[in-house]
Amino acid sequence: MSSEYILFNRFELNNIEKTFLITQIGILNSLKNLRNYKKARAEEFASKIRIKTLLNETHEELKVLDKTLPQTSFKPTEEEKPELVSIINHQLPPDPKRDAIEEELERIKNRLSLLQ
Repeated sequence: MSSEYILFNRFELNNIEKTFLITQIGILNSLKNLRNYKKARAEEFASKIRIKTLLNETHEELKVLDKTLPQTSFKPTEEEKPELVSIINHQLPPDPKRDAIEEELERIKNRLSLLQ
């Protein structure tokens, strides 16, 4: 098998390098989006478990409370029902992998701007 060489002029070489750098940026952005998606899904799953646990605990406490309180014939109307309280999520520490991707993106964008 013989080797063949192709000679590129300066303009073609510059365009090839720009295309390569733009492709790298696209791949890194996709990787960043994938990590963000996985992180969001993990947070969602943890929140669902936390909410389910809290609901089960509240349900058990309501059962105990229902047994201890005397029975009445009073039924609240729609206006008197209490509103649900929302659960506040805690902030997670920054991801070091994300910082590395951001640095790589900046480095590639700098190289791309030098080529243009």
